[in-house]
Amino acid sequence: MINRGIFANLYEPQVTLCEVVSEKGENSGWSAYSGVVTITELHNDTPIKRARSLVELIAWCYFNSVIDERTEYIVYGGKSRHTDTDMEKLVANLATRFPIELLDTSRMDDYADAAKLLVSELIVKTAVGDGMVTTGKPVALDRTDPFRYGPKEGSLVLAIDHLQMNSWHELLLHRYAGNNNVLEALCDYLKWYPPSSGIKPVVPHVYVMGAVPGNDVACRIEGVFREVIERFYGEDNAFSQYYVLTIGASHFAITFEGDIPRYEELSGFRALCSYLGRPNEHSLP
Repeated sequence: MINRGIFANLYEPQVTLCEVVSEKGENSGWSAYSGVVTITELHNDTPIKRARSLVELIAWCYFNSVIDERTEYIVYGGKSRHTDTDMEKLVANLATRFPIELLDTSRMDDYADAAKLLVSELIVKTAVGDGMVTTGKPVALDRTDPFRYGPKEGSLVLAIDHLQMNSWHELLLHRYAGNNNVLEALCDYLKWYPPSSGIKPVVPHVYVMGAVPGNDVACRIEGVFREVIERFYGEDNAFSQYYVLTIGASHFAITFEGDIPRYEELSGFRALCSYLGRPNEHSLP
């Protein structure tokens, strides 16, 4: 982040966003440019900022007051299919969840204790447009679970950017990609709340970018967090329990070792049955 208060005004009324694509046709990041920049001018212009992900780029611009809800966007999204409307909605969401004024309310007393999580947002990229979801074609009712969606029964969740602000007013962004993104995000979030502390986590807010079934994806992820939190917090025998989640063709068992949340991937139905057959008083699939 740029040190706040050094620069009087960084605001840009118009910003051009461009997805950077490698020679293999894969996404390798995003760049933001001041003003309206055409495709032919991109190679000769210097970007304001480069970032690994679109969310990281937008968050950096927002928290440094380069953009706000008034900014207009020109988006060269390539395969991502993001639009200027998607950017406007994302920034509006950040303004609601992370008002800029929050960064200016710290006190010296806040630094006397260990950092605590104050605001948390999971920003989700989905598989819409990647062959799993085709707008206008119906999906069988038994295949609408976002974690086992459509005829391929794959997860709609391609990546999760977890944006956080703690009591030291540090802004943190963690990105989770790959098949286990939901599990990794869940376990890292729960590490802020060791069960021995007696503090029960709140369910983080989930925002889905530009997705047709966005509400379903958000509700599904929030539902998993809610069930896991209810399962492991506030009960005397929480450490002997587990929670089983199925994503795509894989099954995962979530447990705690002391205060540390962990998950184990169970390869196949037989492995799942074997795991469920272990001596244990409780399970919640």
